[in-house]
Amino acid sequence: MEWVGEPSDENELISRLPENVIHNILMLLPIKDAARTALLSSTWRRHWRSIPQLVFDDGFAPTEPNDKLVPNIYKSLLARDGPVIKFVLAVPGLNPCHEIDHIIVHLSGIGVLQHFTLVLSSKDSHSHSWYRLPSSLFAAPRLNYLKLERCLFVVPPWFVGFGQLKKLRLIRVNVPSDFCENFLPKCPLLASMLIVSCTGLEKLELDAPRLKLFNFEGEMQKLCFKRTPCLSVLRLSVYGGLQNPDLAALLASLRVLERFVVASESLEVFGKGGHVSTRLPSPHCRLKTLCIYLNVITSLGERILVFLISSAPNLHKLVIQVAVCVFESCKNPVKTKKIYLQRLITLFLVKCSCSAWLAGEISLHITWRLA
Repeated sequence: MEWVGEPSDENELISRLPENVIHNILMLLPIKDAARTALLSSTWRRHWRSIPQLVFDDGFAPTEPNDKLVPNIYKSLLARDGPVIKFVLAVPGLNPCHEIDHIIVHLSGIGVLQHFTLVLSSKDSHSHSWYRLPSSLFAAPRLNYLKLERCLFVVPPWFVGFGQLKKLRLIRVNVPSDFCENFLPKCPLLASMLIVSCTGLEKLELDAPRLKLFNFEGEMQKLCFKRTPCLSVLRLSVYGGLQNPDLAALLASLRVLERFVVASESLEVFGKGGHVSTRLPSPHCRLKTLCIYLNVITSLGERILVFLISSAPNLHKLVIQVAVCVFESCKNPVKTKKIYLQRLITLFLVKCSCSAWLAGEISLHITWRLA
């Protein structure tokens, strides 16, 4: 924007808006465009330096190399006039450096940080080369959203808890073995948790009374929903090592579950537990959405499919996706009674033409998406 002479009244209309409105406008812009508004006038410079949100993500295309990018971000952070409530550092290809420590210490020291995201890259895939979070992060009392990728998650002994944390996202993070004992119980409001490809965690015994959504992908020796009375959405992709897998017991412990998404690896793991029932002893009447993703339909996978569908008579939406449209073993198909899904509204069969075993009496509209 270029002005000639004094700015007109029309040009000053936006500048006269309340500061919180201007902040909301600036936060909708890519951070580079928001920063450029500081060149307009001293008033706009003040607005830019006081917005409570800084997002450096894949939409931010830095011109300087990584070894200069983070120090410059830290310098701009020190020059700010107001507190930062939301901070995102997720620039593609970003490697760990000491200035990230300084950023976290500064943000947590102010005591108002609510949303923190840190996504790092690493030349080495081994967790010992990942970034170790400074303990000061665990002293952010108002934190309600935390997302970390490629970090070492070490909980300090003095940690008293995140009393306001509601969403936790851990991706390729080295998690301590006492995560369930010394961290989760100190997050009483936690409602949504995602754990993907994390190391160091051999067992998950979830005691999270407010948890509504849980998404897990990775290896696990023990998975137990100890106390999750509000869990309504579960996404599982467990592969390898699970001891005493029992899908029936798992579903029976989650009586308010409404949406269940399960991947092929999980079905194979649970199938290794031995006998697969045809259905639960008592129907799971709250389960309304079932999404099953398979690499190939084996005889074991077919039995588990029948078990899951038979156990949920009130399904509204059923998704079955098969990567390979071939039955691995169809010589001895599962013999079962017809499955009646009278409440089913939507059915997706993706890359799957071998579905003759499913005899559903569907009285409402069915959406087919045959790819």
